[in-house]
Amino acid sequence: MINRVSLHTFCERLKSSDLFKDSFWALAGSALGKGLSLLAGIAVARFLGKEVYGEYGTIRTTLFYIAIVSTFGFGYTATKFVADYISEKPEKLKSLVWTFLKITLVFSGLLALVQIIFAASIALFIDAPNLEFQLRFFHC
Repeated sequence: MINRVSLHTFCERLKSSDLFKDSFWALAGSALGKGLSLLAGIAVARFLGKEVYGEYGTIRTTLFYIAIVSTFGFGYTATKFVADYISEKPEKLKSLVWTFLKITLVFSGLLALVQIIFAASIALFIDAPNLEFQLRFFHC
């Protein structure tokens, strides 16, 4: 059985921890963002109706996944390297940022071009041939 004093001591140490404080606010912000997103989704669904909202969701999800692939996950990687370079190699920071930017822009541009060219095939693949136009011209 856990002693009340040791549990109280543990809780006090946890409350004073910077990691706990930062994690709490990150978690609270994420939960608030997800909650507001849910409310916005409900409002948009009521406004658009179920058929149009379904098409909207299909396009949004498809473009979202294409956007994830197009950035190579450089957002998190770049953040880590920028943090390292600021303290260790600040003179190379500008070069690093430009390198990440160029790679991301080139690859994103290529994927956008592929999406434009193959929009009809993508629309058939997701079983929504009526969404070809939206897939071709609406990018994240």
